[in-house]
Amino acid sequence: MRLFACALLGLVLAATVAPPAALSAPPSRKTRPRRPQPARPGANKPPRAVPNPNRFARPELLVEPEWLQSRLSDPTIRVVDLRDAEQYIEGHLPHAIHFAPDFLRYGEDRETYLPPIDLLQRRLRAMGVSDNTHLIVYDDAEGRMPSRFWLVLLNHGHTRVSLLNGGLKRWRAEGRDTNTEVVRLEPGTVTLRGRGPIVCALKDVKPAKDVVLLDARAPEEFKQGHIPGAVQVNWKDNVREDGTFKSPKELRDMYQKKGVTKDREITTYCNNGARAAHAAFTLTLLGYPRIRVYYGSMLDYGQKRAPVEQ
Repeated sequence: MRLFACALLGLVLAATVAPPAALSAPPSRKTRPRRPQPARPGANKPPRAVPNPNRFARPELLVEPEWLQSRLSDPTIRVVDLRDAEQYIEGHLPHAIHFAPDFLRYGEDRETYLPPIDLLQRRLRAMGVSDNTHLIVYDDAEGRMPSRFWLVLLNHGHTRVSLLNGGLKRWRAEGRDTNTEVVRLEPGTVTLRGRGPIVCALKDVKPAKDVVLLDARAPEEFKQGHIPGAVQVNWKDNVREDGTFKSPKELRDMYQKKGVTKDREITTYCNNGARAAHAAFTLTLLGYPRIRVYYGSMLDYGQKRAPVEQ
């Protein structure tokens, strides 16, 4: 009996230690390496950014007073006052230098009315401007002269220009300091690169299906006579009563209602170019890709006896 029990125990242990052949692991086989699959088109591209309707497409073109206040001592920044010289002497932003706004429309050029590049470059260098200089411009008239300054420099190749949102009026309303110091600077080394395509002459103002002629004057001026086919959006409607720009949504809705849409080329004009520049600046803020300015505007248009519509 004892011998039978030992034999039975041996059979149980053998079954436990040595698994049946059916349960044993199959012999290993060599497998071919998989060929890398080609990536799907666009698989590695980052997701497309969704535009923020509450943010300007070009926010760097507009700076707020608190941003500028903290950077007044930055040597790469030049603050430019575009009011009359008498107003500048009476008081201006700290470190601000004066630029005569009359120079921005050059009457001797009867085609584009832009100042000659060599004269503009000489004047900017005298203001201490170099290629890396970021110019912050302001006035006290809702940004008309700063927009003109931005347009002229953009057309001549210097793109580092921003407007102070709200100008001097807002700066003072917020209790920020001004002074009467006349700033003296070492000459700069800016090099302007020639005229760009944004400013156009009368010969380039041609009506077409994909072109909008945008009159930036007041409604009463528009009714007295305008370029045939033009639509009117008053430049003053770009800003609030305090001189700050309206929200992106407000501006987009206002222009789209007049047919001023991003899929069309926009040519702005006014009476002498300043308000047209303001309209062009606003549309650039909104990200319009194709903008031109008839800088001669109605003063040039009338001198050349071109047809008007009422």
